[in-house]
Amino acid sequence: MRRRSNLLMSLGLTGLIGAGRRKRKAKTRVGMAICFDVNFPSVWQRLADQGAEIVIWPSAYSAGSSLQAHAINHHFAIVTATSTGDCQVFDITGERILDEQKEDLNISRITLDLDCGIFHENFNVEKRDKLLRERRDDVILEKEMKREEWFVLKARQAGVSARALAREYGMEELRDYLHRSRREIDQMRGSGFGVRSKG
Repeated sequence: MRRRSNLLMSLGLTGLIGAGRRKRKAKTRVGMAICFDVNFPSVWQRLADQGAEIVIWPSAYSAGSSLQAHAINHHFAIVTATSTGDCQVFDITGERILDEQKEDLNISRITLDLDCGIFHENFNVEKRDKLLRERRDDVILEKEMKREEWFVLKARQAGVSARALAREYGMEELRDYLHRSRREIDQMRGSGFGVRSKG
C-alpha cells in the first residue's frame, strides 16, 4: 500500500531498513507506519490519501495520544505492537478500544468493523435520516459526536455495507469531504498554497 519513506538515519538504522518497492492491492486497504513515523504528520496524511482503512504500527514505544490524534484526524483504525509489551487499538474516531500490556509476549485479539463510516453533518443529515428511516433493519447510528458535528454509521448485520448504503444515498464520508474542502480552499488561496514538497 505504501512505500517506506522515512529512513531512520539519525538512529543509525540505515543498514536495517530500506525503502519499499512493491505495492499490493487488497480488499481492505492496510497501511503501515513504523515507530518514529508517529512524529511525521505527512506519513499519516499520505496513508489517508492512499485510502488506508487500518494502519499497523510496530514500535519500540507506545506513543499513546499521538496515535489517537492520527486516528481521529485521518479516520482509520490503528493497531499497535510494541517492544514495551503493550498493544493498543484506536478506532476511526480516535477512541482507544483496546489497551493491553504484558511483561513478556503479548498476544491480543480484537474484531474491527472496518465498514463503519464517519460523516460530517454538513450536507448529510437529511440523507442520513432518510437512510435510517428506509433501511432501519440494515444500518444504525453508532455514535454521534456533537462537538465535532460528526456521526458514525454501522451495519446491523453481516452482508450489509453501511458505507456502500451511505454512498447510495448520496452521502460523502468525512475523509472525502475534508480532502475535497482542502483542495477547494487551497485553490481559492492561490497557486503554491498547499502544494506539497517532493521528498
